[in-house]
Amino acid sequence: MDLIPLTGLHPQEYLHPFDAKALHALHSTKGVDLLIKKLYELGLETWLKQQFLGSSLQLMPGSFPDVWDLFEVACNTLNFKPRPQLFVQRELGYESVTCGVE
Repeated sequence: MDLIPLTGLHPQEYLHPFDAKALHALHSTKGVDLLIKKLYELGLETWLKQQFLGSSLQLMPGSFPDVWDLFEVACNTLNFKPRPQLFVQRELGYESVTCGVE
């Protein structure tokens, strides 16, 4: 099956409806954006990365080639630039996590 890259795709276009609703609620609450950015400046992002990534394995092109190939297909199809880092972790109780301010 030939996959066609989705150029010009904005992340808002593939957000889950519940995520979009939660983001809208956060953005419409005065001061929340500023508060969250300040928390990230003060080290929240570093703390989150340590919590999530400290016991994870970062995937590279040579490690877990089947998973890496799926990641590449997803990034190419969704036109991700730059590529996010990919980590795997065992038994967290959820399927995926993203973290960061940008």
